[in-house]
Amino acid sequence: MQAELGPKGFQALEAAINENPNVPGFILQFKPLFPIGIADNIQARNYLQLGISEQAFVPLLVIIDRQGNIRFQHTGGDQKFFSDDLVRQTMNLRGEIDTLLDEGLKAAKSTTRSRPAARKKTGS
Repeated sequence: MQAELGPKGFQALEAAINENPNVPGFILQFKPLFPIGIADNIQARNYLQLGISEQAFVPLLVIIDRQGNIRFQHTGGDQKFFSDDLVRQTMNLRGEIDTLLDEGLKAAKSTTRSRPAARKKTGS
């Protein structure tokens, strides 16, 4: 999904927020096609508006728009989103990503329409 959505403006990232994560081991095991890193647990929980004692079941999926706003957020406890059916799970994720990409496409089209026509340079 990453490769086909990249040209449309989608970028997948992963950040481990647990203590002492084994990022190299994760990369070796799963071979992700997107950047993996580590984020401070407290800062991440604050950004995600998760209380310090609130249980955040993994996976914790957050879709953030270009302005840095959280648009969709699901934890592993969300059985409707993280269905055991991988086709349904993919459709759920793709639906949310497509919603945001479509918004960006519509905004870009309206910006293009509202711009005055470019003037051609005449003479030298």
